[in-house]
Amino acid sequence: MRRFLSFCRVFYLLLLLTACQRITINDIGGYTPTSSPVTTIAPALNPYSPIIPSTIVVINSTESKYIPFTLTEIHTQITTPMQTEIPFSMCSPLFQETISSLSEIITNPYGSPPVGREDLHHGVDFAYYRRGDRLSIEGEIIQSILPGTVAASIKDRLPYGNMVIIETEQTMLPKTFVERFGLKTGESLYSLYAHMGQSPLVELGRKISCGQPLGTVGLTGYNIVNPHLHLEIRIGPSDARFNEMAFYDTSASTEEMDNYKRWRTSGDFKHIDPMLLFAEYMSYLHPGF
Repeated sequence: MRRFLSFCRVFYLLLLLTACQRITINDIGGYTPTSSPVTTIAPALNPYSPIIPSTIVVINSTESKYIPFTLTEIHTQITTPMQTEIPFSMCSPLFQETISSLSEIITNPYGSPPVGREDLHHGVDFAYYRRGDRLSIEGEIIQSILPGTVAASIKDRLPYGNMVIIETEQTMLPKTFVERFGLKTGESLYSLYAHMGQSPLVELGRKISCGQPLGTVGLTGYNIVNPHLHLEIRIGPSDARFNEMAFYDTSASTEEMDNYKRWRTSGDFKHIDPMLLFAEYMSYLHPGF
């Protein structure tokens, strides 16, 4: 009986070895399937279909192994969505404040002065004495509310003190903004940041991103008693640059005063309430509100 069982084991092993010799190891490269896995699966892929397998296996015949492709990778290879609208974002002018919270720290609102007049307030002032664990707004980081190009970078000249102007081209703005504020062909949106505590951190002509630091809140400028950020928004001719700007100073050059008058009272740059710009952005984010 034992001899018979031993004979059966040997016979079974011989059959197994014979079967294994008929299988070619890693012979995918030499095998031609009747229908390729790629051609049978790929046409069924529809990025808009509600049911799509999460992982697809594609055979690479040259390396004789299976390579998994994720659904995202397959979609990237098959279709690239076209971008139809330029992404737009707007930032708070103060690092530690949100756009929504700016209304809580207005100390001097926009005054809507007549064109060509110096009186009333051409912008809006933001300040506080104590806010949370902050004892003063002095030293708070000032940042650009929009992307654009530095149109002015002025060091401690009256009346703005240390000041920066950013030009945001019309092409960077949503159509709703252009229509709402009446930008015409060849016009841009300009934002001015004044009374910084130190020299501007950006140079004339530099490209700026939304939220990029420009300086810090300070006391520089004409008759500034308390630290605050003075913000102006104007619409004016594109590509304007102000190498110098000053007024109310006997040491000011003709070019400095001419640039100041052009910005403030010539009518070339029409001022608008900065808070209207922020309100428009919130409406842009939440249509219908």
